[in-house]
Amino acid sequence: MNVIRNRCGGVTSCGTNAVWQIDAVDFSRQTEESVNFEYFESRTKIEDTATSHQHFCRGKRSVYVQEQVCTGVAKVNADYLGAVQRWAEGAVQLFWVQLFVDRTPQLVIFSWCVLGYFGIVYHFVYGSWAKDLIGYNMFCDTPGTPTIMLGADASICTSLYRGFKFFLGHNIDRVVYKLAEEQYMLLIDVSLTWFLVCCGMALATVFLSFRGIMPSIVRLFIMTENITYFWTSLAIFFWISLTVFMVVSTTPPLMFNISHFAIYVIFIKISEHGMLHYYKSLGESNELAIWRGQQSYMISAPLFVMSIVQGTLAAWGIAWRNTDKSFWLSADHGDDVIRIATMWVSFIWALLLFCVSFTVVMATRFDLFHDVQDKFERQCQLCACWMMLLVALTVWEPLLKFWGFDDKIEAMSKDESSNIARWWASFNIWWRTRAWITRYLVDFGLPLLILSGATGGKSILAVFAYATSGVSAGR
Repeated sequence: MNVIRNRCGGVTSCGTNAVWQIDAVDFSRQTEESVNFEYFESRTKIEDTATSHQHFCRGKRSVYVQEQVCTGVAKVNADYLGAVQRWAEGAVQLFWVQLFVDRTPQLVIFSWCVLGYFGIVYHFVYGSWAKDLIGYNMFCDTPGTPTIMLGADASICTSLYRGFKFFLGHNIDRVVYKLAEEQYMLLIDVSLTWFLVCCGMALATVFLSFRGIMPSIVRLFIMTENITYFWTSLAIFFWISLTVFMVVSTTPPLMFNISHFAIYVIFIKISEHGMLHYYKSLGESNELAIWRGQQSYMISAPLFVMSIVQGTLAAWGIAWRNTDKSFWLSADHGDDVIRIATMWVSFIWALLLFCVSFTVVMATRFDLFHDVQDKFERQCQLCACWMMLLVALTVWEPLLKFWGFDDKIEAMSKDESSNIARWWASFNIWWRTRAWITRYLVDFGLPLLILSGATGGKSILAVFAYATSGVSAGR
């Protein structure tokens, strides 16, 4: 991460091995104001990040030296999780202090710009479109209907619309495809418009980069991410709840073509992994390190919620009572953190067992009583079970660690009396350095599983191959 942030001079101090270039005037103490001036921002638990933000807002930048100049002892287990909770709590404090107490102008203006961007995206998805306002779409519409930019029957619109036809695995999908031509054209029209908006933003980025303005804007991005990253932890609870809902409900929660969505995910993940591979080589990182970060994020989800509550209460004290919340001990919330994390990973595996059991019971009931199970419901349940399995695999190693099974597994791997137990223990030890494979299973395995038809639908890959071969033979 620091290798990326260093390109705009936006590496924030983490308190360790940081060297500050200080102007002597700031420490002159020759005036009454300078005597009371505090150079380092120390109201929150992450005074290093807070001070970095202050200097970024004053136009200064940082430099990251990617060299090994010292040796330290890494935090492990309870100490590390306690630090994660403390850092997140400090970020929550800083969120309220800088945006609502100090009202830092750069961050406030930038936050309004971000909210405006979200508003534009929301309007693109749910708001009124050009046809609702002026009677015409921008680029694409149904055959014979004129548009503002391309007129009627533009070839690019027809080609894009026909492209959806290759990925229809169910009869109902083909019926919807024919009946919803106007909606498909609206989707294509909005997508083309949004593509042009993104191209315009890219050109603006290039222009600002040549003018030397872009680095300061990117530093604002970094500062905003530093004080808001904990909010994204709530998405984990949403997706797990959605997975359980997909198992127990009688209707799919999201009414869209699952094959189209799987193809979209694959394209996004290919781009994401391409960028990760590039920056991984720059930062001398490896797959296991990236995987550990993903594991840590999953485990820390309830700790972030705990931090949001405690950090908000602390920010109230900072704002109204001028309370100093920078003091902390390494043992703060140590037992609570381990207890919460243990309950969380155990709960995830309990949910997996529930989802699998419920799916098996429902399938058995349909077989015994000769009921007809809806095909979409079955596919929905199987997809949800696969999703829950991949989430559970993410926290498998922490589950064993929290419950104290690591030493037992080490002993079982050397026990010659039971081949099955020894093989299972040896596999778990081998898996510790290969668990990053799960990340590829989540990013690519599940979408390909959907497209292959293994979750209950028709194999979209086979349909596409057949359609392609048919076109070639016709030519």
